Amino acid sequence: MTQALEQRTYTREEYLEFETASEERHEYVNGEIRLITGGTPDHNELAINLATLLKSALRGKPYRIFGADQRLWIPDRNLYTYPDLMVVEKTLQLQTGRTDTVTNPFPALLLKYYPNQPKITTTAKSFLLTAPLKASANISSLISTKFT
Repeated sequence: MTQALEQRTYTREEYLEFETASEERHEYVNGEIRLITGGTPDHNELAINLATLLKSALRGKPYRIFGADQRLWIPDRNLYTYPDLMVVEKTLQLQTGRTDTVTNPFPALLLKYYPNQPKITTTAKSFLLTAPLKASANISSLISTKFT
């Protein structure tokens, strides 16, 4: 069931209370709560294929891989988001007082799919560094340079 949101600025605490009670997922961007739309079959297949490739490529390395159900808090951007795919260092950091929100300061890799413009979003020391991603993109070169 969709809950109607009043157009105003919300606190992080209000967002978390709303989000944990909601049947749908929402992002929090600078006080605004935004509904996250569902993915398409192609979107889901791409995410699963990339997760499989990453899992294999990172075997034995100090990283963990998470899918779209894992919330990430990026305080410098005042952003709660659900990346389609996220790679973080194995020492998992969670938001204080919560067990459902990752806060690793610089995830090694974030993948967020935008339906009409797929992009890879990576973070090293800045959050939004984007590069176009085509269905035939050579993700293995990204993995070998990013995680070796």
